[in-house]
Amino acid sequence: MPVHLYCGDDSFLLQRALKKLRHATLNPALGNLGANLGHKVLQSPSVQDALEAINGVYLSLASTTLIEIHHFPYLNKAAAGQSEQKQLDQLMDSIVHVDDSKCLVFVESKINKTVKFGKWLFKQVDAQHNVQIFNTLNFWQTSEALERVLKICQEEAIAVEPKAVSLLVERYGVATHQILNELKKLSIYEGNQKITASTVEQFVGGYDNFFTMLTQWGLQQKRAENIAALNELLLTMHPVQLLAMSQAWLLHLFQVTYWHERGISADESAKRLKKHPYKVKKDVALGQRITLPRLFKMRAALVEQEHQVKSGKLDGRLALEILMCS
Repeated sequence: MPVHLYCGDDSFLLQRALKKLRHATLNPALGNLGANLGHKVLQSPSVQDALEAINGVYLSLASTTLIEIHHFPYLNKAAAGQSEQKQLDQLMDSIVHVDDSKCLVFVESKINKTVKFGKWLFKQVDAQHNVQIFNTLNFWQTSEALERVLKICQEEAIAVEPKAVSLLVERYGVATHQILNELKKLSIYEGNQKITASTVEQFVGGYDNFFTMLTQWGLQQKRAENIAALNELLLTMHPVQLLAMSQAWLLHLFQVTYWHERGISADESAKRLKKHPYKVKKDVALGQRITLPRLFKMRAALVEQEHQVKSGKLDGRLALEILMCS
């Protein structure tokens, strides 16, 4: 039975698995024409739409037609009456008898195994070992994050020492996508040579200087030191990159400060952000020192300077110097 079930709330890993399935099923040599003829995607379809897709006859230039069914409602709700249940019974029969000319994949963030169709599909596909579950890790699952990143690096031929990944996990927590993005950048920086712990230490050290500079900007302290730190950072980083990182830092600080003002604990914020509670508690304390009104002013200044740079009205270095003195 060529049927797969991809589920979980980690959209990065789920989409990555879908891309691998598409690559394995669709013939890239045929280009867009082959992909269009041999690929059908349904979003929240009715039972009738799913039946027509599965039972359809396709003119495919590839050997297999890939049918993706995303967010099928009956994976999480029961049929409303005998008529719907009869259609679902027909769908189940079609799934059991789908032939090898088709590859069928159901994609859903969460499945309710107490409803008839959800329970049945999971059992059927799991028996064929075609269920893949992609759930986000809890912030304390750093060992699992390390294993997950190392496995993906091996699959994508990114040469890296386990200690290097461990250092990045310490910095970014269990955010797999973010860690992989940093590793890809470091791989380019290293000329596709093995990424070592010393490379990451140098990298993380530079970021520590950057975050110190941002903290002092928020507190309106040590402007002369900030300019000196900025000049050093600009030796290895592009102004647009620093502006983007500033946006991410400021958004995070605004979130934890805003939530704290509304009575949400640092532990709860850490769960929402998938970060270690210790780091979030430090960020909450910093947000209290900077205050929300100051954060709003920083946000306005950052948006303005980024616009000036991207529109070509101001040199990147000058824009950042103006920002650090605002």
